[in-house]
Amino acid sequence: MIKKISLSLFFLLSACGSPDNSWFPLDEGIWWQYSAIRSIRGEPHIQKLILANLPAVNIEGRILFPRKRADGQIDYYEKSEKGIYRVDIDDESRDLQLQEPMEVGAKWQRTSRILFLEVTGAFEATYNRRIKEDIVLDYEVESIDDVVDVAAGHFENCLRVKGFGSIYGGGGSLEEFMDIDDINIETVEWYAPGVGLVKRTRKEYTHPLKFENHYSEELETIRKG
Repeated sequence: MIKKISLSLFFLLSACGSPDNSWFPLDEGIWWQYSAIRSIRGEPHIQKLILANLPAVNIEGRILFPRKRADGQIDYYEKSEKGIYRVDIDDESRDLQLQEPMEVGAKWQRTSRILFLEVTGAFEATYNRRIKEDIVLDYEVESIDDVVDVAAGHFENCLRVKGFGSIYGGGGSLEEFMDIDDINIETVEWYAPGVGLVKRTRKEYTHPLKFENHYSEELETIRKG
C-alpha cells in the first residue's frame, strides 16, 4: 500500500516544454468547466463540473498526475506505453481510461457502477442492493476524426469511444414484480487533441425497459497555464 507522497514535485510538463497534445492531456495548469445535465424522472437538472490539473508528484518512485475536482477530491493518473490509467493510491489498483495505441477498433475494459438510475417504491431497497456491484464496461474506439461543437468551441479530429456493460438484475421481487432482467450502462465519450474530454453521454436503464436515466456533459470553458 502506498502510504506517503514525496514532497518533491516534478514539473515534467512545464510551460517551457512541449505541450501535451494527446487526447488526455496531463499538463499542469489546465482547467476545465463542464455543464452536466441529468434527467430525473424526465426532468433535466443542470450542474457545473470543474476540474484542474495539478503538478505531477513522485509517489514512492512513480510519477502520478493529480486532477482536482471542485469538491476537493483528487484523482491520480499514470501514463504508460499502454495508455492512461486512473490510480487508487490507497490500494494501488489501476483502471484504464484510454488505451494506446488509440486507433479505430482498439478495445479495453473499465469498471463502473450504476450512478444515476433510481427505482422508487416498494422494491427500492431490493434494487439498491444490486446496483452497488461493479459493472465491467467494454470500450471500443469507433472514430478518430469526429467533429464536435460544444459551448467551448469547435473541435476536429476527435476520438469517439463507446462503452457498454450489463449485470443480471433479475431474481426474486425485481424479476417477478418489476420485470427487470438486466441493468445496463451505455456511454459515448469524445476527446479532442490537447483538450481532453469535450462531451460525454451516458444512459443507464433496465431491461425489459422499465426505468431509464440519461446524463450528459459538455465542455463550456478550458484554460491553459
